[in-house]
Amino acid sequence: MDLQKKIEELLNPIFKQIKQLQAENELQYKKGYEDGVRAYAWWKDGVQYVGSCGKTLEQALKDV
Repeated sequence: MDLQKKIEELLNPIFKQIKQLQAENELQYKKGYEDGVRAYAWWKDGVQYVGSCGKTLEQALKDV
């Protein structure tokens, strides 16, 4: 087995794990962002809004 193949064989599992961790990080970031949006939502007439421009919580979460 040549050196290049041996290196690839050793590094491929590491690269796969890095990709999985990056995907998990992105998911956790999105969840945290959504939690932050929910934390600052306010109620009016039974509807939750975010910000001061009349955007509903549902609309804001679709934009995430």
